[in-house]
Amino acid sequence: MVTKCDPLLSIEEKEKLVKEIRPEKGQSVFFTTIQYDTPYHILTRVSCSITDETSALLVTGIANPVPLKAWLEKHSKEYHLLQYADHHIFTIDDLKEIKRKFEGMEGANRIILTTEKDAVRLLKFGSEIKEWPLYVLPVRHDFLFGEQQLFDQSVQDFIRNFK
Repeated sequence: MVTKCDPLLSIEEKEKLVKEIRPEKGQSVFFTTIQYDTPYHILTRVSCSITDETSALLVTGIANPVPLKAWLEKHSKEYHLLQYADHHIFTIDDLKEIKRKFEGMEGANRIILTTEKDAVRLLKFGSEIKEWPLYVLPVRHDFLFGEQQLFDQSVQDFIRNFK
């Protein structure tokens, strides 16, 4: 599985990558791209829309926030970034920094946005963040070249034939 591909990956690029990977006989190579779903509140799970009037504070501790930043550039009015190291364990001091940065932002339609991965690490602060407009942006992996069904079938066949 080749993940995080450009959604406009061409057949020629796909074939070149498959040659580089050199799958064994009987192996298949699938390509997926990242799609972002509707954000939801970290505690209440109520969804929100991000529009060209939304100002977001992006709080992230992921290795590569570039696709997420590009998505926000395209879908929001503006965003500010608080980037922590990959796998960052959030502290109460981090919460204070997030709150300070958020309160310094202008505009009526302000939110704090984080990834699903980081949301798991922020949930421990439930009582501190319950009133915050803190939303989680879920990620979905979409198969390219219409191969979702082929992938699903290969998994089902493997399970059926597993000994």
